Amino acid sequence: MAGSVMSLLLHPVRMAIVQNLLGGRNLTVQQLGEQNPEVPQATLYRHIHKLLESGVIEIVQENQVRGTVERVYGLAGHVTGDLDADFLNASTQEKKRYFFTYLIDLMNTYESYIGSEGIDMVRDGLTYRRGRYYMNDEEFEQFVRDLQKAYMKILHNEPGEGRRARTVGLVIVPDPLETE
Repeated sequence: MAGSVMSLLLHPVRMAIVQNLLGGRNLTVQQLGEQNPEVPQATLYRHIHKLLESGVIEIVQENQVRGTVERVYGLAGHVTGDLDADFLNASTQEKKRYFFTYLIDLMNTYESYIGSEGIDMVRDGLTYRRGRYYMNDEEFEQFVRDLQKAYMKILHNEPGEGRRARTVGLVIVPDPLETE
């Protein structure tokens, strides 16, 4: 694959597509459009094509639907490993760029929400917090497992009656190791 996967994902639409396919999910273009209603269909197709060309996603199934072929997309099996390797091998400057892109995407989501008519931050559940918590390695590992379990409970929820998309961002930054 030419270039790093992380660099390819710095675009918010491509990042959203990959996030929709995490956890072994396989989706059609129509389903990806339902997951990302703010993305015009032509834009969605363009970014799916780019991810497909780069090998980040793959066609996992093709279905005949009324004389046309409907493709079902999934993450390529190697992608998670590539993301880990790309991140671990990235320079400090690249890691800052990845994090900044994450923050900008989160900020854009926040700005879109607060710029909307008729919002009710309490009813809608808008919140952000920052805390400093002390945990030994075992407590931290349990905390991460608990977070993973919580995410897994909602990972495969589909859009539907009474369901509203909510962006959940999480950043864990350890204090630097103190050397004596």
